[in-house]
Amino acid sequence: MIKTAAAGDIRMDYAVFGNGEKILVIIPGLSLKSVLQNEKAIEEAYACFKESYTVYLFDRRVHDSSCTIDDLAEETALVMKALGLRDAFLFGASQGGMMAQVIALKYPELVKKLVLGSTLSRTVEEQSRKIKEWIRLAERKAVKELAESSARLLYSENTLELFGEAIQASLQDPSEEELLQFRMMAEAAASFDVLDRLQEIACPVLVIGSLGDKLIPPEAQLLTAKQAHGELFLYDASYGHAVYDEAPDYKARLMEFFERP
Repeated sequence: MIKTAAAGDIRMDYAVFGNGEKILVIIPGLSLKSVLQNEKAIEEAYACFKESYTVYLFDRRVHDSSCTIDDLAEETALVMKALGLRDAFLFGASQGGMMAQVIALKYPELVKKLVLGSTLSRTVEEQSRKIKEWIRLAERKAVKELAESSARLLYSENTLELFGEAIQASLQDPSEEELLQFRMMAEAAASFDVLDRLQEIACPVLVIGSLGDKLIPPEAQLLTAKQAHGELFLYDASYGHAVYDEAPDYKARLMEFFERP
């Protein structure tokens, strides 16, 4: 079910499903289209959580000017507070993982355990260069090229062979507003650094990535896990950046970590 939450002048859409006592909060990555358009598919993908957890999937707030990862994290944290969410099991994917790190650092009372999927804690040149190319394509409204680049960098060759046309089709025909929001969110992701603060995170941390990630180098994920005193699991190179969608046992790994005493 899609709802809208308010925290002061912040209004943010989110989906909620499941009826368990535990709280799972999912912060998705950068996307040309809102993840809430795929609410039913995401609910199905996370069906294993529905009995024991109530799951909250957050969208981004609509912005009318430039923003930072800190801004995006602050807005999500304030909405979590407004909804009464405390001691949440927090999963952030890609840009959402950047936001999740900031939330865990600034609002430790909100986070019981933290999973960081396909993300990093300090921008590296390779990632920044590719995101800046997305920004240039969005500015030119080169939608076809942007969809092709996004699909190529996010997904493995196996996934692209099977579903590449459908993935690119899902990114076609964005509105002017969607292109603007994508560009601002991408600009926020192009520069980020909390690496030297990660040891301040008080909760258990699991970093999950893939050796086949074309956007985030495995070394950056290793460094994040090391600095946060967390665990690291890297899938093999047959999976891409979007391993959180590709690997059939990914949700089971989340569950195992969250359920551990």
